[in-house]
Amino acid sequence: MGASRLAAAERLLPAAIRQWREQWCFQCDQEPVCVCAEEGSEAMAPVADGQWKLAESSQGKLWLAADWRRLVFARFASEAPQDATAAQLVDAAQQALASGLLAALGAPTAPLQDAQPIQGGPMSARLLLRADLGGVPLLLVAEASLLAGFLPQAARALPLLPRSQAIGGARLKVKVSLPFSSLTVGEANGLRAGDILQGDTHFLEPLSLTAGAQQTIAKGYLARQGEHLALQLAAHEQ
Repeated sequence: MGASRLAAAERLLPAAIRQWREQWCFQCDQEPVCVCAEEGSEAMAPVADGQWKLAESSQGKLWLAADWRRLVFARFASEAPQDATAAQLVDAAQQALASGLLAALGAPTAPLQDAQPIQGGPMSARLLLRADLGGVPLLLVAEASLLAGFLPQAARALPLLPRSQAIGGARLKVKVSLPFSSLTVGEANGLRAGDILQGDTHFLEPLSLTAGAQQTIAKGYLARQGEHLALQLAAHEQ
């Protein structure tokens, strides 16, 4: 079933049951208590005097089981007539419940039909919801495919790009070190902008261009560009 589909069922199905109960049940003064879980043999306790119904949607199957007369008529179940009108009311309530649950899951409506009791088992791809509606239990079993729309969308694979295009806009802080032979602490403390430092390295000797933890990325030579001294790159390091 998975966490995403189970979370969607816990969010949507109890709300649909509450709305249906307010519209179809003769007594709805108590808040329904609903528990969702992955189907398992322990949770699939039988419903007393329950009649199973099946709605076979194009996206998956939905089973419902309850003592429907007690569920609809509540404390008036023993007084309600056993006639065609009462039967039609119960049938309409059953269909409305199935339609509301399927709509909450984004599935098309499907007609209800009688079904055999189903036996749950571990590792099945079905969801179980057990609801207590004023002392009358309602059992719902839904195939995981009905909740497929709530699965996380797979990350879109990024197209492969040429290396130069992928990193062409990246910025990197680089440093050029001038190789002086020595410089005293006093001389370093007295340095000011514009001071000229004279080294004993010949200008034809190569300079290194470094980045990060002193990693040499290129070598070059001192050159002039306009009124600025620059490093003219001669070779890239491997």
